Amino acid sequence: MSIYTRLQNNRKFIVLTVLPLYILDLYTLPISNYWLFFIGWLLSDFIGGILHWFGDSYYQSSDSTFFKHFIDHHIHPNDILNHDYYFMEWETYLLYFIIRIFFGRLSLWTAISTWGLHCTYFHKQAHMYGKSNKFICFLQKYHIILPPDVHHIHHTVPHNRYYCVCIGILNPFLEKIKFWNFLEWSVYYSTGIPSTEIRRLYPERLNI
Repeated sequence: MSIYTRLQNNRKFIVLTVLPLYILDLYTLPISNYWLFFIGWLLSDFIGGILHWFGDSYYQSSDSTFFKHFIDHHIHPNDILNHDYYFMEWETYLLYFIIRIFFGRLSLWTAISTWGLHCTYFHKQAHMYGKSNKFICFLQKYHIILPPDVHHIHHTVPHNRYYCVCIGILNPFLEKIKFWNFLEWSVYYSTGIPSTEIRRLYPERLNI
């Protein structure tokens, strides 16, 4: 049994163990640093988008469990509705714990995690299409977390837009500046590894 599988089997324990540590960090955060929650709101969306883009764009190069999540989600998008909070978020709680142990309490990391620890949960709610509770619908309506109509754009074939699935607020801007295209070509020219999109658009260049 792999280490990843062992950790996954103890996902509830991981979440319930790390959660009090996060609450303590949040409670002791100085009021003067509360402005970081806005920065954390934006950064959690951006970081989540980077991870999502990476998973969607380079799954051909690996058969790891990490990439399998992204492939399966495009094939069966509503399967996410069958997963509970512990299944969806144990990895982010583990990441919070690791960074907390190695670097101590970081106000910005606490602010990012206020949103990031629930990123996949927000993503799940975007697949509920208005069937979430009233509070979640309120947050979605005012774009505080990812709205269903915004996320639907990503699930339009070929799944190459709107990668930010935590808040979704950065998607229009990143599309406008062609950020993901720039990132994919930068990776290709520096490493020779083509993304899913480059493979799709330029098979003759890659001899595919």
